[in-house]
Amino acid sequence: MRATKNLTQTTDASAETITDELLDAESTLPLVFPKEKCRPSLRTFDRWRKAKIIPSIKLGSLRYFSPRAVKSALLARQVGGVK
Repeated sequence: MRATKNLTQTTDASAETITDELLDAESTLPLVFPKEKCRPSLRTFDRWRKAKIIPSIKLGSLRYFSPRAVKSALLARQVGGVK
């Protein structure tokens, strides 16, 4: 299951591309957290998945993530600032 549509969202600082593709955790992290210094570890990302903070899709023994859904789930937990 693969969607080829790319969506571009602009922020105050820079433009970033979030895809509709289903990706593994290692590929999803750089899209959701473009700055390497601010990126959580794979272990933290997996903890968030287990705690149901971020959504995932399980196919067989593999887990896939939609970068757009992950970013939306994290933004829904935002405290303070502009939403």
